[in-house]
Amino acid sequence: MSYQTLYVGNLPHNITEREVEDLYEEYGRIVDIDVRSHPTGYCFVVFEYACDAQHAVHYRNGCNLYRN
Repeated sequence: MSYQTLYVGNLPHNITEREVEDLYEEYGRIVDIDVRSHPTGYCFVVFEYACDAQHAVHYRNGCNLYRN
């Protein structure tokens, strides 16, 4: 296996692990999600396969997530 970790920044500070999973699960099997919220929201998403992570980067890079 070739795990690949993505850094995802510019997230709302109160985003949950489940919300991140909902955003990225369509690209492949997620092994782990590590959500951080200080000083701004960011997380690390670990995919089982590097090619799935590359697809996530291709389709999600530069996307904005708006929350109320």
